[in-house]
Amino acid sequence: MGSRLAARLDPDTRRGLRLTLIATALFLVTVPFGVLLLEVATRGRVVNIDEAVAWHQNLDNHTDRDRVLYAQVLTQFGSTAVLVAVVAAAVSSLALRGHRRHALYVLITSAIGAVVNATLKAAVGRSRPHFDDAVAHALGKSFPSGHAMNSAVVYGAVIVMLWQPLRGWRWRVTLLGLLSGLVVGIAASRVVLTVHYVSDVVAGVVLGVALVVGSAAAFRAWQVDDDPSPVGGSEPDGPQRVCRISGRGVIPPACDLAGRSASPRRPRRMCLRRCAGEPALRDDILPSCCRAPTHVSEWCRLLGSVELEPPAPQGD
Repeated sequence: MGSRLAARLDPDTRRGLRLTLIATALFLVTVPFGVLLLEVATRGRVVNIDEAVAWHQNLDNHTDRDRVLYAQVLTQFGSTAVLVAVVAAAVSSLALRGHRRHALYVLITSAIGAVVNATLKAAVGRSRPHFDDAVAHALGKSFPSGHAMNSAVVYGAVIVMLWQPLRGWRWRVTLLGLLSGLVVGIAASRVVLTVHYVSDVVAGVVLGVALVVGSAAAFRAWQVDDDPSPVGGSEPDGPQRVCRISGRGVIPPACDLAGRSASPRRPRRMCLRRCAGEPALRDDILPSCCRAPTHVSEWCRLLGSVELEPPAPQGD
């Protein structure tokens, strides 16, 4: 059971992780978001809870001005201006480093999120909470929350992009905690300011996460791209672009004899240590797993083009 689950979640398998992510996205859209959408459309019990929470929030806002100030500051991190700036910075950085597929992932996922949110708001047509003495007002429809959904999409895409480059679970968990907490804080600020109901922001976050997960599966966002040639160009058939399989074993492109990247722009996982985490001291002394034909072909497939050389005859 454990080995089957590990294979299912293995990011280097052809279907394992993609199917898992797609199933997760479909579940989020079908179950939690679908239930909330049905409740709002039919004015179920969730609507009564929403209205009661909004009424209490409006009363509390007039007795505790500090939390209103905190909410007004926090909600700005989910504003259109800030999110556009984050997307522009992420796309520019990825494109300049040659990660075009990842740049497209961030750009297209964010754009789809904005379009889906606007379409759903128009289709559902739910009015926002309305109080004559409210501390804040907003235009447009209410379900799902645009701040909550678009924040989940943009900051979620940032998490996906930074997950692989970060080394060690401490940094990854820190990243996940900080940006997830930011998204939750933005969603909560919309409820505190009484410009959205609770179900609006919950639906927005759930749908945003589903979009990030499903889009990551479509773009294979967890895979590291081959780094581009160094600035100034290189020969198209040079060692940076070819993984050679010869009698000596696998000679990785653009790696030094210790299996480390010869270029700081090439991810370390693309070198000899990709095989089993065992550094090779010389290119003719390779980890045993690199000599397994099935593993060699899979490893070289990740690197891109492959040049096959017949193995040298072995003496008795």
